[in-house]
Amino acid sequence: SQPGTKGNDSSILLLNPSDWEESGMATRYSWKGYLRLSLVSCPVHLAPAVSGSERISFHLLNPKTHNRIQTRTVDPETGEEIPRSELERGYEYEKGQYVIVSKEELDGLQIESSKIIDLTRFVDRDAIDPVYYNDSYYLSPDGKMANETYRVVRDAMADTGKAAIGRVVLSTREHPVMLVPDGEGMVLITLHSANEVRPAADYF
Repeated sequence: SQPGTKGNDSSILLLNPSDWEESGMATRYSWKGYLRLSLVSCPVHLAPAVSGSERISFHLLNPKTHNRIQTRTVDPETGEEIPRSELERGYEYEKGQYVIVSKEELDGLQIESSKIIDLTRFVDRDAIDPVYYNDSYYLSPDGKMANETYRVVRDAMADTGKAAIGRVVLSTREHPVMLVPDGEGMVLITLHSANEVRPAADYF
């Protein structure tokens, strides 16, 4: 289901694109695909906007030896350790009952949005309640041929105060997304669906 909005305006003007400035810095991208608006598309990159390198993390240790504890993939009934490369995926349709799904079947189920950010409508920049915001990514053009289309979409939203709503697959899951202009670039924000967000009325 779509995230909640405070309005819906599907109009957009394509005005005055400015030049895209390439930084020349080496960047690691987490996703490559296409940004599509109606019949127009261009290749793009996604890179996480937030770094986890500064987070403090802890490991579980044996209190006697201070050796790090390992996580093993073990069958709880037989005690047999199974190599991760041999594990299968299964969907539990009843308690303890699974339908096995192979990698080939999963690959065959890939939907179009696995490589396409499909923009479907435009809303006012403040139309999406921030409670629906999830993760943020920097969206940049992939190659010089993509620059013009990228600039047109970015500047159109900046000039009209709009944000774009669409869908994309990240980490095997399809997400509703919001795309907003940000200076010389654009930021893509994954959104929680309506059924993931608890009603505020339950708390205040």
